[in-house]
Amino acid sequence: MRQDFYSGDGLLKYELIVCSDAHVSALFELLSQRNHSVSHRDMPSRSDHEEFVQKNPYRVWYLVKYKECYIGTVYLTYENHVGISLPSACYSKFPDVLAWIAQSHQPLVGIKSVRPSCYQINIPIGDVGLTDVLAKLGYKQVQVTYLLGNGPN
Repeated sequence: MRQDFYSGDGLLKYELIVCSDAHVSALFELLSQRNHSVSHRDMPSRSDHEEFVQKNPYRVWYLVKYKECYIGTVYLTYENHVGISLPSACYSKFPDVLAWIAQSHQPLVGIKSVRPSCYQINIPIGDVGLTDVLAKLGYKQVQVTYLLGNGPN
């Protein structure tokens, strides 16, 4: 099943991810192009990646298209985390993506010590470009996270 959603300017398109060969390939290609990651240290194998897509641990997960080319992904978790992966050359699209999320998806009701009542986003520590984008949009940094142990796989 395919669902498409468009941003206000009509140039960004949000395609709900299904476990098809086309989506698995697009996601794998986008993952291989990332400069920053909070989820993994080493690039997973294609089969491990496909298994992850099949399991889809997210509340909702979309491929983001700009002018008919996949440029990134966006997902929402059951803990009200927002995951947006765009190449740094597309960071100017972040305000549009965030606005679309706010218009299209309400955060889940907050549960103390489980999830906040608003969305939150994790940014890789080395991604100063994205940190600057979020600061200019007026979002408040509330914590720094440390991994105790070996960290992402």
